[in-house]
Amino acid sequence: MLFAWKPILKSPEKNVRILSIMPWKLPMRLRKEMANLKADNEKLLTEARQEREAILKEAREIKERVISQAKGRSTCRRA
Repeated sequence: MLFAWKPILKSPEKNVRILSIMPWKLPMRLRKEMANLKADNEKLLTEARQEREAILKEAREIKERVISQAKGRSTCRRA
C-alpha cells in the first residue's frame, strides 16, 4: 500500500481528487479562500434572485396594464 502513494501524489489530477476527498489536508489559506469564494457565490446568487423577482414583478404589472387597456378599448368600440 505504501508503494502506491508516491505515484498517486505525483499525478496532478489524482492530487486534486485526493484533496477534494480530504479537505483537512488543504492549507488554511486555501480553505479561507474557498470559504470566501463560496460566500461571494452565495451573495451573487441572492442578488440574482432579487433581480429576477423584480423583473418578474415588473413584467406582471405590464401584463396587467396591457390587458386592462385592451379591455378598455374593446368596451369603448362596442358602445
